[in-house]
Amino acid sequence: MRSRSLLMILCMALLLLTGCWNNRELGTLAIVTAIGLDKGKNQNEHVFSFQVVNPSAVISGTVGQGDENMGPVTVYTETGETLFEAARKASQKAPRRLFFSHVRYIMIGEQLARQGINGVLDSFERSNEIRLTARLVIAKGRTAQEVLAIVTPMEKIPATAGVGALEFSEELWGESIKIEFDDVIRAIGNPGREPMISAVELLGNPRAGQRVENIQLTKPDVIEKIGGIGAFRTGKLVGWLEGEQARGVNWLHGSLKSSVLMVDCDGKKDQVGIEITRSKTDIQGKVVQGKPQITVTITEEASIADVKCAIHLSSPTVIYELANKLEDKTMLQIMSAVKAAQQYKTDIFGFGEVIRRADPKAWGHLKLDWPDRFSQLPVEVKVKAFIRQPGMITEPYLLKRDKKVRNE
Repeated sequence: MRSRSLLMILCMALLLLTGCWNNRELGTLAIVTAIGLDKGKNQNEHVFSFQVVNPSAVISGTVGQGDENMGPVTVYTETGETLFEAARKASQKAPRRLFFSHVRYIMIGEQLARQGINGVLDSFERSNEIRLTARLVIAKGRTAQEVLAIVTPMEKIPATAGVGALEFSEELWGESIKIEFDDVIRAIGNPGREPMISAVELLGNPRAGQRVENIQLTKPDVIEKIGGIGAFRTGKLVGWLEGEQARGVNWLHGSLKSSVLMVDCDGKKDQVGIEITRSKTDIQGKVVQGKPQITVTITEEASIADVKCAIHLSSPTVIYELANKLEDKTMLQIMSAVKAAQQYKTDIFGFGEVIRRADPKAWGHLKLDWPDRFSQLPVEVKVKAFIRQPGMITEPYLLKRDKKVRNE
């Protein structure tokens, strides 16, 4: 009797199993690794570009050789008011169904970024395929369609090359910042923070870069360069922070991992290169008599990377002086980033969030005109630098040469 009851329960449970009703065969899917967004001809129309992997070209040994004489990716372009309208229309061109779960790179053309991105991101956030960890970049001075069509050296899939360049650029140089799709969404809905997105630009002839022959050259006709940070206000790109200003943004964002700063020596400009090896950022806010104030404290560790003057690095006094110069240089770069953002009236640093946490009651009325208040916000920067290592030698060859000359 028990066995019959158990058998009936198992049979009833089988009715609840869904099986493979929604399966999709791999051979019917076109793997999309990057998506480009550009401004369309009509007001509500956008141009979507889908960078699709060519499986045969990627699996084969060398792109452009052997039996598979094709590029590693194909870019399909379609117009539409939403992402999925364009994706469905692209089925008229693509031999397989576009599959978005492997999208790593979302690129926005500069014209569209200046027009505004608030209205085009809903489909990305709503989709159950596109990951919120996809990286966002702006095609500086170009359309996203142009940049996505470039074939890149070293990495067969251009989207992989772009993500790698973005991560290593932030980690080693500090003039770009790794921004994920979710970061932008959260910033757009936050009155105390505005979005910021790194830029990618093309160096060379874009048309030549679309050919496979571009990566067969020792010096490609066109390459992609990561650099600069786009500042947004109310969803629109309002300006660029580049060079030292971009590095200052990373300091304030707490994402600076490493970089190199040049300081003066013996009255000569930029004679000692100092590598930042570790950096910690602390931002505090307060409201005094209805006026917000921000204090930024930077603690950093560094080592000597290059010396072009005759100084003795075994002297504690010399190391102390270099540390002071590093503190001054760091402070100048941070303040240059603050002044640039204040000029654009865009709080990309999240100072408003800091004020809200410090004084929620005061923030209730400060947020009503925060862009104007941010542009006049007093920001105090304190930097403490420690030089931990002078490198493998403490006497530069210039110092040894000077000693030899004096002895002669």
